[in-house]
Amino acid sequence: MLTGIHILLTFMCNFACDQCFVFSGPNAKGTFTLSQLHIVLDEATKLGTIEWVFFEGGEPFLFYPTMIEGIRIARSKALSGHKKSILDFCSPKVPIFYEDIASAGSVNRLA
Repeated sequence: MLTGIHILLTFMCNFACDQCFVFSGPNAKGTFTLSQLHIVLDEATKLGTIEWVFFEGGEPFLFYPTMIEGIRIARSKALSGHKKSILDFCSPKVPIFYEDIASAGSVNRLA
């Protein structure tokens, strides 16, 4: 049973890491729009089994407003919204943006 989905919000990233399995990088093209996110999350909700959504990339923070709104949309549909980012590998003391992410409804561990 499918209980979660990962949305590749963008292929763009600040880095071009050799190990990146989606070949993201500074020159990569392709980013979800809010319209597309509404469609995908509506369809995910219709399945009736989806409980959580991860927004990742590339680097989803490059499209910060879209990522935050995507988390809000997911939460409005009773889905648990999360983010995956290169910032996840940084020190937990880095408070950049985390207040907005928490207020949008993400249940990521932020500290």
